[in-house]
Amino acid sequence: MDDFTHFKAYLNDLWTNLAMMDYPYPTSFLMPLPGKPVNTACELINMRLNASNETDHFKLIIDGISAGVDMYTNYTGRYLDENAVFVIFL
Repeated sequence: MDDFTHFKAYLNDLWTNLAMMDYPYPTSFLMPLPGKPVNTACELINMRLNASNETDHFKLIIDGISAGVDMYTNYTGRYLDENAVFVIFL
């Protein structure tokens, strides 16, 4: 399996988990998440897309996706600071 396929599978699992935990109240049984995490992720993605000055369509999409991934992987903000580099090892 190539890196792109692994990354796509990772994102698919992430969005599936997010949908499974779409409760109206905060939860932390898989990951610490806010109530209605799907709505929160969508709002963050939209905010990132609307605030971006990026002209490259593909970079804009990746930037939007990263907002949703950031919310899922680090909703509490306690795992990474803004200067940290997050690397996914597949």
